[in-house]
Amino acid sequence: MLAALSVAATWEYPRLLPDVQLNLWSRVVVGGAGWSFLTSLQVALPVAVISLVLGFLSSYRLLGSRYRHVWLWMALIPFCTAPVILSLEMQYYFIRFGLTAQRIGVVIGQLLIGIPYATVLFSLFWNADRLKQEEAARTLGCSRLQIMQHIHIPAAGGIMKLVFAQLFLFSWFEYGMTQMLGVGQVQTLPVLIFRSTQEANLALAAGACVVLILLPVIFIIFTRKIVFR
Repeated sequence: MLAALSVAATWEYPRLLPDVQLNLWSRVVVGGAGWSFLTSLQVALPVAVISLVLGFLSSYRLLGSRYRHVWLWMALIPFCTAPVILSLEMQYYFIRFGLTAQRIGVVIGQLLIGIPYATVLFSLFWNADRLKQEEAARTLGCSRLQIMQHIHIPAAGGIMKLVFAQLFLFSWFEYGMTQMLGVGQVQTLPVLIFRSTQEANLALAAGACVVLILLPVIFIIFTRKIVFR
């Protein structure tokens, strides 16, 4: 349906098929879908990678901690809060440090949700068996870096790919926080779609939706057939 709307010049009842004009896709590209795609990519990739690394290290630091469950409960707070409300709470500080209407500001805002989310997901990886493996490696003279490099990271390969996929998709489809912190200047694909819908530009909105969905579909197919085989 979205693909049909993106090339439909007119589509009136009772006609089953629209008048197709393929040159409408040039309007989709010129209308900003191409740049919005790159902007979404430039936001989603740093958010996914940085959240993955810091979430993994944070969850590792909680291994064996007396207050592990308390910290994990606190980590639930940011991504259990509505992104718009969280953005409003942070707005003063972002304005103060000149981060509003900046791509880096949107990335930092999403990291405040992504890092705790990754920490909670990785907490499922650390268990008593990991502690025993680490203790055994230490008795053999391995340093903490060697343990991380040769034991923990290879064992966490599967969950790392899963966490990366979830963080990427979270950032890719996020609208509320991006709109609030970017104040309309950081035009990702979701922002473009909502703006086009409000302007009644259905062809541009439908084309942007196709572009928005296309990359995650390719990404999911890739992870299912190659990464998780």
